[in-house]
Amino acid sequence: MASRVEKVVGETLVLDCEVSRSNAEVTWKKNGEEVEDSRKVTILEDGVTRQLTIHSVTVEDAGQYVCDAKDDVMDFSVRVQDLPVRILGKTDAKTEKQFLVSDDIILVCELSNAKASVRWYKDGQLIDDSQRYCCEEQDVFRSLVVLNAGLEDSGEYSCYAGDDKMAFTITVREPPVQIIGNSGNPEHHVMVTGDDLILECEVSRPNADVEWTRNGEALQPSDRIRIDSYGVVRKFVLSGLQPSDSGEYVCEAIDDKLVTVVEVQDPPAKFLNKKGKNNMAAYENESATLCAVVSSDRANVRWLKDGQLLNKDNIHISSEGKTHKLTINPLQLSDSGEYVCDVSTDEMYFSLLVEEMKVKFVKRLEDVISLKGKTLTLQCEVNKPKGDVQWLKDGKEMTPSRRCTIRAQGRERSLTIQQLTDKDAGEYVCESTDDQTAATVSIETPRVVEFIAELRNITIREGEDAVFKCVVSPADTALVWRLNGKDVALNERAAVSCNGLCHMLCISSCLVSDSGRVTADAEGLESEAELTVQEQQALFTKKMAAVVAEEYSEATLEVEVSQEAAEVQWMRQGILIHPGAKYTLKHRGRSHSLTIHQVAAADRGAYSCETLHDRTQAQLAVEPRKISIKRGLTDIKTTERETASFEVELSHANVPGTWIRNGIQLKPTNHFRMSAKGEVHSLTISNLSVEDTGSFVFSVENLKTSARLVVKEPPVTIIRKLENQKVPDGSVISFDCELSRHNVDVKWMKDGVEVKPCKDVRIYAMGRKRFLQIMKCSAADSGLYACDAGDAATSCAVEVYERELLVLQGLEDLDIQEDQNAVFVCEISVEDVPGEWYKNGERIQPTSTVKIRQEGTKHFLLMCNVRSEDSGEIKFVARNAESVAYLEVEELPVNIVKPLQDTSALEKSRVVLDCTVSNPRCSIRWYKGSNVILPSERFEICSEGCYRKLIIQQVALEDEGTYSVQVGDYTCSAKLTVEAQSELMVRELSDVAVSAPDDACFECEVSAPAARAPAWSLNGEPLQPGPRVRLEKMGTVHRLTLRQTAADMSGLVEFTSGKARSQAQLRVTGNP
Repeated sequence: MASRVEKVVGETLVLDCEVSRSNAEVTWKKNGEEVEDSRKVTILEDGVTRQLTIHSVTVEDAGQYVCDAKDDVMDFSVRVQDLPVRILGKTDAKTEKQFLVSDDIILVCELSNAKASVRWYKDGQLIDDSQRYCCEEQDVFRSLVVLNAGLEDSGEYSCYAGDDKMAFTITVREPPVQIIGNSGNPEHHVMVTGDDLILECEVSRPNADVEWTRNGEALQPSDRIRIDSYGVVRKFVLSGLQPSDSGEYVCEAIDDKLVTVVEVQDPPAKFLNKKGKNNMAAYENESATLCAVVSSDRANVRWLKDGQLLNKDNIHISSEGKTHKLTINPLQLSDSGEYVCDVSTDEMYFSLLVEEMKVKFVKRLEDVISLKGKTLTLQCEVNKPKGDVQWLKDGKEMTPSRRCTIRAQGRERSLTIQQLTDKDAGEYVCESTDDQTAATVSIETPRVVEFIAELRNITIREGEDAVFKCVVSPADTALVWRLNGKDVALNERAAVSCNGLCHMLCISSCLVSDSGRVTADAEGLESEAELTVQEQQALFTKKMAAVVAEEYSEATLEVEVSQEAAEVQWMRQGILIHPGAKYTLKHRGRSHSLTIHQVAAADRGAYSCETLHDRTQAQLAVEPRKISIKRGLTDIKTTERETASFEVELSHANVPGTWIRNGIQLKPTNHFRMSAKGEVHSLTISNLSVEDTGSFVFSVENLKTSARLVVKEPPVTIIRKLENQKVPDGSVISFDCELSRHNVDVKWMKDGVEVKPCKDVRIYAMGRKRFLQIMKCSAADSGLYACDAGDAATSCAVEVYERELLVLQGLEDLDIQEDQNAVFVCEISVEDVPGEWYKNGERIQPTSTVKIRQEGTKHFLLMCNVRSEDSGEIKFVARNAESVAYLEVEELPVNIVKPLQDTSALEKSRVVLDCTVSNPRCSIRWYKGSNVILPSERFEICSEGCYRKLIIQQVALEDEGTYSVQVGDYTCSAKLTVEAQSELMVRELSDVAVSAPDDACFECEVSAPAARAPAWSLNGEPLQPGPRVRLEKMGTVHRLTLRQTAADMSGLVEFTSGKARSQAQLRVTGNP
């Protein structure tokens, strides 16, 4: 069977075997091919030993090795593992980076192994090569390039290399937003009410958000407000301007803002329903309304009469929209005259004539039927207070007299006749000069009702009948019976009868609750009487008898009454007794009883039972009970973990007692369990311990009984003893023994001195076992160890011997280039022995680039990204063993690995020129032509590992030319071509037709802000700004306004800006 050998890259592989004779020849083979001696491979023969040594093994050295001795072979299976891949320089690298939209994101990691592969992730998702993502490899450098970055490229990017990881936090921001053509000064506009306000501007990028505000308050789309956004143009339209819309309008674009000051003025107000003369006529006390309609909702309207503002009580002024009204209610004769409605810029006149009103009846007379001898009043009402009237009866005028009174109060008119007679019946008329009202009066003789015999008071006993009688004239009088103010309900207990003038009410089997006032109502005339119902008496038919009871027992007192429904009250010394835990009250038929529970001496005395009409009384005597102890406590002796029980027997059951231990009253627990069954009381103590030893007392009233409990502890014995040990230094010494019980404290001794726990000494117990551990022992730990448990002890001898330390695999010289990793391995014969590394005699300390580790008997030194100054002597020391080797570092040559590439760009865009050098620490210089380029606001020079970049912001036409970079003696160059932006028409001019002298407005839009002022012409003649010509520019929007137009201005209007051109027709017509 082949021997398995595992090694790590860089270690030394030694394969050896032993032959039967010293002159035997062997052949070493790998995977069937013979292995020959070389600089890396050493084949050694020493007596009967045959050895194959491979220095600084690599992955390629893995395979099947055979030592062939012709008559016999020996196989070796060799496996070589790569050193773990690490990402270097993580602590010094800048992992949080920010980029602008459309920048290229370049992330670089440096590995410890040039052949290792990496995986790139974004926010946990694996990144594959695509048009935007590019993964590159250059020696030990691994880079990820994200082309034309967008906002969605922000996030966490991770580079995984084996078990190592490096994370970058990337933030992509939008470039600053600017408003094109913004001068920074506010624009002023004067508008008229009803016009539309249109504000427009152009921002620097299409996805820029803007906010429109008025006087600092944000504006949102509504019925009057429209906010549009298309491409880089932002537009705001406010329809139907009002004076309240005046203010400062701002287009806020994050990094820039455009301010426009707008003033809205009202047009002059005019009357729309104005006539030459508005004449009105009305009667007094009626109402009149004057109406005026103005052209503006916000006009300030005033109403005047004779040049004075109106403020009388009967004046009411109202307005709704453009309509204004003056209402006069009620009209007076003095309200006649001229009225004026004034709006400062116009007036409207009204003429009002108020005529005296006719006297009319607004409330007429009504027919009346009255009784003879009574007083009659006839009332009516006219429409004005001063109207004169005349009263007539049967066509004859009436005058005031002793029986007849005529009154006029305000608008009311009345006629009053006292002591009416049959002659007063007839038709009465009240008339004015313009109207009259009439009513018929009838006289009747009154009906006479009287009681001939009144009701009388009645007193009866409960259960008897009550009969009330009265005599009323006339016989047909309607009579109503009432009891305590309520009508008597006719039922089996109440009956009503009538015989001529005699009326009767009979109430059968009266109750006490029927007592009250009985009333007979004869058509309003009443007669009253009192009904008194007396309750029946409740008497005792069986009196209460005296009772003698023993203390803590029950006592029952009994009585019997004459009625089952009779209520009784139990009293003790004048205090009412209520049912509860102490007292139980029972009632069965005519029998009543009182039971007293747990009778005590305090309960003795006189008890009474009372009804409303009778009373009975008896004495309760209480005798004390006599308790004695029939069987007392007895002493108990036992051992730990047992159970002990004490019992006491009393003469009476249900007598509470108290258990006391060493003078302290006991309470029930899991340890002490108390119980009482009849006369027997018991105390049980479980799982006894020595602490339970003591005196126990049971106490009941004045009696006590006691006993003593003695608990002894069993002696400690050692079940398993310590054993002698012989161990090598650096190992762990473990002592353990087992006792007969667990609750025993022990002492660990060494050569008679107690051992205390510390960092390298552990002392602990598990159940009945006791343990002592000495970690990483040395020769000084040899001696005699003992475990002392008081009653018993056990001991053992320990011998610690020192192991011989040898260097099994020494250090080897190493020749490498800069930026490579140097690995030194030294293997010694003993594990867990610390070692130290030295360079040129100075001790090496671990850093971010120097790693020191130990795996069993192997010690490793890893020096990452070595430089030429790292050359020197490397030495490893462990105790008295050491190994030395020499490190030689060769400097890297400096050159350009990836040269510059020719680039074309659009004007005002962002340009990146980049190249890759062989050494990340080399310095370079950028040139444009023969001029050195230095960093500025537009030129940014970046260096990331081996990458070098020149970034030009807002590239201009003059930036075109040849750019070069110099690295040491190497130079490369590239040509930058800048293309100018072309200007196109986005919105053409539209034909305009106006009537002279109205303004004519033309507006168009181009694709980009013009570098030079555009040209406007009319019929081929250039137009210049002046009183009649206004030229405006708002970003990419251009506007021409022609004022005071005339018919001869009709023709062709042309706009020219660079290569962009647009034409439209202007047609001006004269006034009709």
